[in-house]
Amino acid sequence: MQDYWPTRVAAIPFVVVPCPTGLFADRLGLCTLRDPTICDGECSCGDGLVTGSETCDTGGTASDGCINCTQTYGWLCDGEPSVCTYHSCGAGVCFGQCIGDQDCVGPCLPSVSPWVADDCWLPADFGFLAAWLGDWAASFYQFGDPRRSCTSVTSAVTCRPTTSGARVTSLYLDSLPEYYWLPDNIDQLSLITSIQLNNFLSGPLPESLGNLTNLEVLTLTLGHMWGGLPSAVNQLTRLRVLDLWNNWHTGNILEHLYPLHSLQVIDVSENFGYNGALPPGLGQLTDLRFLRLYSTLVAGPIPAQWASLTNLRRLDVARTYLSGEFPVWIDAWPHLYYVDVEQTYLSGPLPVSFQSSLKYFSARSLSSRETMSGALPECAAGSRLQYLGLSGSALSGPLPRSWANMRELWALYIESNMLTGPLTVLGNFSNLQEVFVHKNKFSGPLPEFNWYWAESVNLGGDANGGNQFTGPIPSSISTLRSVRSLYLRDNLLTGELPSSIGELSSLEELFLSHNQLRGALPGSLGRLSNLKVLNLADNQFSGSLPLMNGSGSLETLFLQNNQFTGNLSVGSVPSLRSLRVDGNRLNGSIPSDLAELLPDLRWLNATANLFSGRLPEFLPPRLFAAQLALNAFTGSA
Repeated sequence: MQDYWPTRVAAIPFVVVPCPTGLFADRLGLCTLRDPTICDGECSCGDGLVTGSETCDTGGTASDGCINCTQTYGWLCDGEPSVCTYHSCGAGVCFGQCIGDQDCVGPCLPSVSPWVADDCWLPADFGFLAAWLGDWAASFYQFGDPRRSCTSVTSAVTCRPTTSGARVTSLYLDSLPEYYWLPDNIDQLSLITSIQLNNFLSGPLPESLGNLTNLEVLTLTLGHMWGGLPSAVNQLTRLRVLDLWNNWHTGNILEHLYPLHSLQVIDVSENFGYNGALPPGLGQLTDLRFLRLYSTLVAGPIPAQWASLTNLRRLDVARTYLSGEFPVWIDAWPHLYYVDVEQTYLSGPLPVSFQSSLKYFSARSLSSRETMSGALPECAAGSRLQYLGLSGSALSGPLPRSWANMRELWALYIESNMLTGPLTVLGNFSNLQEVFVHKNKFSGPLPEFNWYWAESVNLGGDANGGNQFTGPIPSSISTLRSVRSLYLRDNLLTGELPSSIGELSSLEELFLSHNQLRGALPGSLGRLSNLKVLNLADNQFSGSLPLMNGSGSLETLFLQNNQFTGNLSVGSVPSLRSLRVDGNRLNGSIPSDLAELLPDLRWLNATANLFSGRLPEFLPPRLFAAQLALNAFTGSA
């Protein structure tokens, strides 16, 4: 959430307070009896008299503390002629109320060890903070230059100088060593504009929070807070950011917020006790930019009154109990770039079109909850869409031709629908990294694989039907240099496996089972050094078994139900655990050195072949299941 959370609120400029009647302020802000604008006779620097605009005058004696009759910061000059003494911070010496117009300080205090051993003054609110946070408060009061308004080197606290001392205007604290409650008298920090306390708060929010009428940012995350928002928060009319992410709040947290027309950010996600319906009145917050409610118990429809939230950029209501029709009117929100409604009970058609501002859209159903239906949305020209998740619904029809505008798309999840037609429109999506279109009814040839950055590609079907891609595997498969998982199983693919498959140097899983592929396997297959799973079952491959000597990571090799001939030899593969060659035309005997070639083999299925002879005396030491039936072995096991 770094893209919108403010971390500091600028301090309000200090206004110099005049001296009481009868006293006069010199350039350092000290109140004196002498009017520095009046000279009794001739005024000149070096005469030993502090007159006119002078702040010191040593009578001509050189001093680092008084240069050109101006007192140097850190020095205290007194008397006529002036005698200047250097004082380090922490000595309890005041240098005046103000130096210039920007370097303002509050009242000076003596050294206050152990709280702040090296500082000349403390903010007026420090006593309250010390009483609340105890010794830990000292760690964020480490001021350097006492001329400045109170800004700690850890940026934990910022302050504003006032006539009664510096007043805290913001708190930013992360990960205190123990849990604290927000005190009932928090309204003592009456000038505070920003409270950001993460990873340590517990207890309920006090009603007095509503008295902090200057508050603009309230961030209380990753805590153990409970009880929801007090009704008094509707007095925080300047509040722009409300972030209560990851607490234990209960009830309907949003019901008191609609008078707060300055709100731009609301995040109450991962409060698992937050329940109830979404309040229609929230539609009055027309300046709202970010709304996050995911992983809560909110239920019911998204109110039609929310259609007026035309400034909304981000809507995240995933993993909730929202139901009713999907709010198709969100396509009129011109700034919307993020929508996440996955794992809800929303249903019905999607918007007619994805507008060009949209970057992320997810309505994935991982548990058959929502039932999105109808056609896929069109895609506006100049689309910025990068992530599209529409898995597990009842969407139908072909991919719109306007999807060719999705040139920035890197993740596509449209599996487990009833989509039809070819995938030609996806061929030139060079930014794709995740492609999941399996368990649909797509047909036609495979798209050209110009997905240079793809890591996971699943175009498969299943045993109950699904995709029916036809034709050969294109040689452009060699462009998938980054792919780790490639699933093309359960289709109607024909032809031979191209030798360019050996160029997929990152490949870890290859599933080509249940197709009509034929011919001998290319030798390049055995050079896939990162390959862990190879499944070529239920095709028409022929020739010898592949030698996988170069696949040092291979653990699973399924070659069953093909037309392989020759001996049982896949080379030396020390990592191989599962080997299936059943349902082929292999012959000869089981190699006597099988235990040396496949020392980690756990499961071997070689049934329904033409093997003969005796079993070897030594089998792999970890082998616990060997299925060898329907062969012509002799002797006893």
